Amino acid sequence: MSRFFVNNSYYFITVPTIKRFPFFDTHKNKSFILERINKSKILFELDDFDFSIISNHYHFVSYFNNSQIIPKLLQFINGGSAYIFNQVTSNRKPIWDEYYIYLIEDEILLNKIRGYTVGNPLKHNEVKTLKELDQYPFSSYHTLIKQLGKNTVNEYIRSVIFLADDGIVDLIKKSKS
Repeated sequence: MSRFFVNNSYYFITVPTIKRFPFFDTHKNKSFILERINKSKILFELDDFDFSIISNHYHFVSYFNNSQIIPKLLQFINGGSAYIFNQVTSNRKPIWDEYYIYLIEDEILLNKIRGYTVGNPLKHNEVKTLKELDQYPFSSYHTLIKQLGKNTVNEYIRSVIFLADDGIVDLIKKSKS
């Protein structure tokens, strides 16, 4: 599928597993995605990158000087994590489904999406409290706190954490109208 990307822009990307199957329900399995994300930030020179990894999907929001790298970035993360997962587990089924991508053109919306992204482990009960989220290695919550401060990040999370997945999409659509 061909997509049009805008350079010098923020994008919010969600990558679900096939049929939302919880392939990544253990820390060990989530670490396969985390390793690829960490390598990709260096390889693709992404400084502004917030993420979270959940059992059956992951989210990230990042600024792209050259947005044409997005398909290569996703291939690097998805292909690499699937390869490692399949080697370790002898899985032979497809893992990743079609990704969802949204251009973010508004700073208020960007902040809400950052909160939604890093707070996603709370929404999906991967952690129970903000304190646990701070220790959760599969979210960039603690990194975003260093950039923006704990109160600010927690307020971003509280403003969106109870939205359903389609609720965050509705926020994005409203910002464009």
